[in-house]
Amino acid sequence: MKDHMFSSIKSFDFESVILTPQPMYGKEAEIVAAVRRMLRGVRSGCCCANHWAYLAGRGTFLMDNIMHNRSAFSIVSALCLLLVSLSAHAVDFSPNSTVDLPDFNPGDGSCQTAPTNPECTLRAAIMEANALAGADRILLSGGTYTLTIGGTDEDGAETGDLDITDDLSILSAPGVLTTINAGALDRVFDVQGSADTTFSGLIISGGDATISASAAYGGGIRSGSTGTVLLQFCKLEFNRADAGGGLWKFGGPVEIHYSSLHGNQAIAGSTNPEGAAIRVEGGLLRIENSSIYNNSTVGNTGNIGSISAKNGDIRIFSTTISGDNTFGINAYRSSLLLQNVTVTRNVRQGLAWTTINGESRGLFIRNSIIADNDANNGFEPDCLLNSKPGDTVDIDGHNLSGDNSCGFAASSGNLVATDPLLEPLNTSLLLPVHLPSGNSPVIDAGSPLDPTSGNPEACFQFDQLGRERETGRCDIGAVERLLLFRDGFDP
Repeated sequence: MKDHMFSSIKSFDFESVILTPQPMYGKEAEIVAAVRRMLRGVRSGCCCANHWAYLAGRGTFLMDNIMHNRSAFSIVSALCLLLVSLSAHAVDFSPNSTVDLPDFNPGDGSCQTAPTNPECTLRAAIMEANALAGADRILLSGGTYTLTIGGTDEDGAETGDLDITDDLSILSAPGVLTTINAGALDRVFDVQGSADTTFSGLIISGGDATISASAAYGGGIRSGSTGTVLLQFCKLEFNRADAGGGLWKFGGPVEIHYSSLHGNQAIAGSTNPEGAAIRVEGGLLRIENSSIYNNSTVGNTGNIGSISAKNGDIRIFSTTISGDNTFGINAYRSSLLLQNVTVTRNVRQGLAWTTINGESRGLFIRNSIIADNDANNGFEPDCLLNSKPGDTVDIDGHNLSGDNSCGFAASSGNLVATDPLLEPLNTSLLLPVHLPSGNSPVIDAGSPLDPTSGNPEACFQFDQLGRERETGRCDIGAVERLLLFRDGFDP
């Protein structure tokens, strides 16, 4: 299968794919779209391993055990790094020290902490990348980088958080996770201007934006940049902020692929505690094949919840959102699309979606579970939907709700006021899931349409763990039970 998969990739004429004028549909269109997205990332110096995943996934290979098998992760990551090495980027920096020291002379093209010292630190590499024009890369090879230079609200990466002001990709070696811990001195990353940033293979932790005197947003990553933030194969964990405990983005797109956000916290302070894991204001948020779990909020005002959005376009696919002490998703004045999403066991509500007159927002839900979110013995509904005239609400198609609050019709394959019979969150996986129990009603209850067709009514082609779904055998929710145990271990 691998040989066939790679020969198929090699058979593409990349230039004609980019320039081709004829319309394409189904699987061909999806592959071409992936190639286009991949090459756009290459031109900006990004390592878009998720795009390789799309291509590789035309067979059953798609990171066949991406979150179980490091060799698969290594293959995909190595392909990505090889491709990016052929692209036009300014400079690569490879830190050789995990201590936290600034660069001696930013802009001279040499990452070193003193004139005669070849020591290159992560902070020094970022300072050099900021000073040099072009899409630079920082290549890491594991270990833990802990920030130790105090000093908030400085924007040159000399103290406190790691400020990024120009296009930059920070990439861990194939098959290796590299930890960057802020040590509660400040947030971890602050992306500014119009910078495009890619974070790949990183554990981003220990950020605390609440100590900032000016803007306590984004504990792990704050981005006021109009550029794109791409997060892939990453873990954002144990960060905190007044808003956006894990990540805060104002304008510009965010893409999250095969990543987890957990243990992050939003705390009432200079602003409402909005977005324990993610807070976006404007722009596109796209999440695929990820797990957002056990985040929390301190305070009870504003758009609280694990994912909080205002004036955004939110699209979530094959993702679990679980264990928040308030809401799972809280979307205000935003369009929202859920496809094969599991929103469960959040203490208050699973989904809150509120619009205002005259903005014509959209809500689209397919093949998703919103159930078991109330820990208050029935006092809170699974959904709180408040639409206005002019909105487009399209929510009937193989969904399951735990009560009657989500507005799903008792037809179109929906299961209303139904217990999904999900198992506890399996945190032994890098992307924790609630697996359907053996007698769960969600098994094979998803859309019978071909998941490879690109039809939005169909199931998303890959489940949360990267397994390709089959026509007529799709489960409702983020993960396929039968596919997870395809090799005979299913009880």
